[in-house]
Amino acid sequence: MAQTRVPDDHKSKAPTAAERRESDAEQDELLADMPALRPPHQLRLRHRNAILRIAVSLQPFVGDGGKGLDLKPDDPRVGVLLDVLADVDDFAESIALDKEAYIAWAVDAQNDHFMAILNRYASAVGE
Repeated sequence: MAQTRVPDDHKSKAPTAAERRESDAEQDELLADMPALRPPHQLRLRHRNAILRIAVSLQPFVGDGGKGLDLKPDDPRVGVLLDVLADVDDFAESIALDKEAYIAWAVDAQNDHFMAILNRYASAVGE
């Protein structure tokens, strides 16, 4: 049986160490003023499973190579994505060391903040 060759420009590429460091630095900057959350290594099973479930639900939205989201503003899936980000907010509130401080911070947080929380916790829990 013949194998199908995937063109080089269509192959998923794992991020390099430099790209990971840059992404981590961007996330650190976004979340610098966020009140403390329980660290990933202290999460109970329910919380670990919750963040992994949220991360898996985001997979249909990830573009080629896992870099960025592949959605246009008029895409009907935008509503689903917004629900995913709301789930991240609920997750973060559930592990906040000071829930009231987290809620006050989250009121002004943008979607990028919640994506950074998701990336940070899903990566740490998935390791």
